[in-house]
Amino acid sequence: MKKRILLCAAVMASFVMAFAQDVKTVPLNGVLTPTAGVMSKAHNNGLKVIDSKTVKAAPLKALAENQKYMETYPGDELAEYGLGLSSTSGKLKAGALILPDVFKKFVGGKIVAMRFGLCYTIGSSRVFVAPITTDGNIGNDVASQDVETTAAGWNEVKFDQPYTITDDGVQTVLLGFDYTQIKGSTDASYPLSMTGTGYDGCSYIYGNLGQGTGWYNMGTQYGAMSIKAVVEKDGISTVVDVTMKAMKAPKFIKEGQKANVQFSYNTFSADANNVVFGISVDNKEVQTVNVAKITNTVATSSADVTLPSDLTRGKTYDLSVYVKTIDGTEPTESTEDDKLSQTFELIGETVKRQKHLVEHFTSQYCTYCPFGYDVLNAMTKSRNDVAWVSVHGNMASGNDIYTVSGSEYILSFAASGFPSAAFNRTYIDDSQINDGGELAVGLGYSSTYTSQVAAMFSNILDEQTEEVPNFVALDLNTTYDATTRKLDVKVIGQGVDGAKSSMGEDAVVTVYLTEDGLVSKQLNQGKWIEEYPHDHVLRAFLAGNLGETINWSGDNFENDYSTTLSSSWNAENMHVVAFVSRPVVYKNGKFTTALDNAYVFNTEIVKVGESTTTGINGVNSDVNSKEVGRFTVDGRKVSAPVKGLNIVKMSNGTTKKVVVE
Repeated sequence: MKKRILLCAAVMASFVMAFAQDVKTVPLNGVLTPTAGVMSKAHNNGLKVIDSKTVKAAPLKALAENQKYMETYPGDELAEYGLGLSSTSGKLKAGALILPDVFKKFVGGKIVAMRFGLCYTIGSSRVFVAPITTDGNIGNDVASQDVETTAAGWNEVKFDQPYTITDDGVQTVLLGFDYTQIKGSTDASYPLSMTGTGYDGCSYIYGNLGQGTGWYNMGTQYGAMSIKAVVEKDGISTVVDVTMKAMKAPKFIKEGQKANVQFSYNTFSADANNVVFGISVDNKEVQTVNVAKITNTVATSSADVTLPSDLTRGKTYDLSVYVKTIDGTEPTESTEDDKLSQTFELIGETVKRQKHLVEHFTSQYCTYCPFGYDVLNAMTKSRNDVAWVSVHGNMASGNDIYTVSGSEYILSFAASGFPSAAFNRTYIDDSQINDGGELAVGLGYSSTYTSQVAAMFSNILDEQTEEVPNFVALDLNTTYDATTRKLDVKVIGQGVDGAKSSMGEDAVVTVYLTEDGLVSKQLNQGKWIEEYPHDHVLRAFLAGNLGETINWSGDNFENDYSTTLSSSWNAENMHVVAFVSRPVVYKNGKFTTALDNAYVFNTEIVKVGESTTTGINGVNSDVNSKEVGRFTVDGRKVSAPVKGLNIVKMSNGTTKKVVVE
């Protein structure tokens, strides 16, 4: 019988945190993964820091010339942490998933042995190799061997029947072993050797850990498990092959500024000397970086890249880093992983973001959702620039009374579980925070960590101000008639020069209507609170659930909306939230928008019946906007300030009045 596993390089179907989440099953590349990726609350004490003297691991034995390790991390490092599920006991399995780009380098070889590290003996065991097929299923074991006894440190087991590696219907393998979990807090309860989170931590445990029997991801939180396969293949240890691992560069780069590009790499086998990396823009090389020596340990380099002078503002370009030469020779073999690319947009003037949009996904029937409220309440106490919108959703256990028709689309696009939140709809590329690989990140942290987590997300908002520029200032004019309960909303946008092209002509405006002061039941850690306060609750969409087209007039716009408030809503407790963003597109039954292309440029919030005027002034205060013309009140152009009232024209197309004394 085949079981499914969730590849650590793919998007996870649910969150991995110190506490369980309420999750819903969602498709992952056509494969349903109902259990992978969730660790239950009962196992939150699963990690123990191991004293280096506790585990006396002898160095790994030297390999033969035709042998090499298939592994998730290089070297003899062992037991930075001991992992165990200290609140349970019984027969479990532990395993390390080899990334597909590593696996393919071993095709044609044979797995002849396994080496796995322990912090404490687990008695007898069994090692196994299970193939992961191209459809995401775990196949039957292709190699296994019983182990009579184990010891703390490295354990080596040879297979009586080695497995010949093939890529015919197989994309990678899971290397694993059986073990018995000891309940309690002794050293025996933490037998699994983990090396921390600095490597590709594709580590899993198989059992019923609170969400049914299946493989649970431990690697994102705890790092790489100490498991290595010994592969025999002629010439495998002498191949010089540099592998590009990751790159990071700004998504937006201002005219005249350099682009800081960071990239990491290692070698598959033999060390590489005198490696030259090339950096290109639209396949035109603009810079090179020399590295004297590269080993199988992942290393990082960076460069401040001067962009070509003929690039056009508002256009998107490809930025690539690649292996150019090794010892003066251009590589010709195994070159499929020699290049990494991403895009960037060249931008000009910007304006300060007014508010940060926080879309909070929650449900009355979500038992850990109060943790999410606690985190966001703590975060917003320290700042006044947040527009918080709570989007409620239903669960299998019950229908939330605050759900709004159409909200399921943005919830489905951004998240797969509660409690979670999307911050400016900006993808957070940090596996420690966003282990699910989704737009919304989990909020289900224990109350013990509320202040630390709130500070972490507050820092993320500050970082996003630098990562995603804003090109338009917003003002909201709202008029409310208490007799007819009619609400009119005008969203006014004033952009810098080139705002329309910088944001994209397909950018959208979205308008939410929210209400505070609602009181109703809420599940909280298995118990119902009958009078729980619900604030920031989404009540209606005024501009379509996925936004509407911006009515551009040059680089400025005005969008008008009207609605009649329900008689059950308290207008005095309601707010209008408007934001401009890249569009979220749902077409032919699926979303076509990439998670890293849904970001919000700017947000504003105002109480129903009130208006703002700060946004338009914000454009004039943009430090990147320059004076391009000055006139007297009678229209005469002057080259310098003159006494009296001056009319100043700015490079962003706006004008301002300045009194010169």
